[in-house]
Amino acid sequence: MFCPSCNNTLQKLSVTTNGRGRFNVDHCGHCGGTWFDPYEINRVPFHEVTRLASITVIPKHPISREDSLHCPRDRKLMAHFHGDSVPRGVVLHRCPQCFGIWATQKALAEFKKHQEEIVTEYKISHKPFPALSMIFAPAIALVLLLITTAVTILNFAQTQDNRSRAEELVKQIFVQNITSSSVLLSFQTVSPVKSYISYGETPLDFRSQTISKELKTTHYILLNYLTPSTAYQYQLTLNDAKNAFTTPIAYFTTSQ
Repeated sequence: MFCPSCNNTLQKLSVTTNGRGRFNVDHCGHCGGTWFDPYEINRVPFHEVTRLASITVIPKHPISREDSLHCPRDRKLMAHFHGDSVPRGVVLHRCPQCFGIWATQKALAEFKKHQEEIVTEYKISHKPFPALSMIFAPAIALVLLLITTAVTILNFAQTQDNRSRAEELVKQIFVQNITSSSVLLSFQTVSPVKSYISYGETPLDFRSQTISKELKTTHYILLNYLTPSTAYQYQLTLNDAKNAFTTPIAYFTTSQ
């Protein structure tokens, strides 16, 4: 998936809840934004938000963010999410179809800080939950757990199918070292597609470039300004005007 704000590749990172549970979020290491599947944003603790920020390399030049952001999963136009739990001045974006949440690094930090303040105030006041809330809380938690599990399984199946389709589209990939800092990558596809590449030394360093702007079956790109004698990871994204498919991560190494 691609970042709604800067169009760089989102990377799956594991986070730990206060209850020592674990789940994955889709994080942009370029601009710091994070994508959450339904209800996940409430599970991530503030200390994990701080950790995500610490491994993000914010570029020196400001990133131009459009007011209209599209869901990285289904490309639907996202709307500003205003709920009782969202403090004034904090903007979160929610997809109307899958109900996922997109949060910038700053918005996420302010939202989670606000949540922690509310929890702290509740603990200090020692106010009991109303009896009705205590009765329905387990049922609500179970429903949310079932929904989250179903979404996770569905997303995993879609990802596997997406990568299988991408591998079917791509014929043999050729990687040729031109110089110690440049590599020529070429491949053919069984049907015309637009093509893009994301590459870097690690997934968090991925940068994206367009290979073919038009629908084509022959694709090639010269990657420049690489570090000599370095292993790189890359992924191809293929768009047939209806769907986008992403190949599994592959590797190449620059010459000395």
